[in-house]
Amino acid sequence: MSPDSRRQWAAALESEARLQPATALWQIQALPKHGRSIAEYILHAKVLTSLARYSESASLLKQGLRQARSSKLEVPVMVLFFAATGDNYREQGMLWRAEQWYRKIMLALPSSPVGYVLTGTVLARRGQHVAALKLFRRATLLRRIGLEEAYCNVGLSLRALGRLRQARDAFRKALGLDPTFRVAQTALKDVSAALRLAGRTIAKKRKGRSRPKGADD
Repeated sequence: MSPDSRRQWAAALESEARLQPATALWQIQALPKHGRSIAEYILHAKVLTSLARYSESASLLKQGLRQARSSKLEVPVMVLFFAATGDNYREQGMLWRAEQWYRKIMLALPSSPVGYVLTGTVLARRGQHVAALKLFRRATLLRRIGLEEAYCNVGLSLRALGRLRQARDAFRKALGLDPTFRVAQTALKDVSAALRLAGRTIAKKRKGRSRPKGADD
């Protein structure tokens, strides 16, 4: 890659990271078409997915995956394609298809938390919170970087299941690792408020049962 192409590539990466897909797309299209790298296939596909151009993104990912397989690239590179394809289906709302691709990551890299977190996320969106919780807990045992996100995911599943005290503990663990983690902050406030309301409701019921007959007469 020439120096000009490298600069263009770096600019496209920066635009994508800044959530500026239209800018990133123009920058990618300005790159030479021949000798496209695996990284270019993936970035181009991710940008197209961000623009809801799903069929174009899927076509690029298929091309890139064929090239990766023919080149016999290492598993971590293949996993990038699995994740990008899963993301494409997830954004379309095809969660069961996204799950299939995310599970490929679990099989390819069983010691990495990535596949467990991604699969757990789509299971949670499908309302399968018990199954999602198992995967998120597995991720907490594997993840070294980003452990706060794994604990937050555990908490979110527990909250959905109504297990509020356990959810509160999970959010506190997440915030113990990263006190600025806004999702965990908001969720902790929510479950703490719900627990206070539950406590007051239970106290009122107990008080009502203990009051002798005719006490209000």
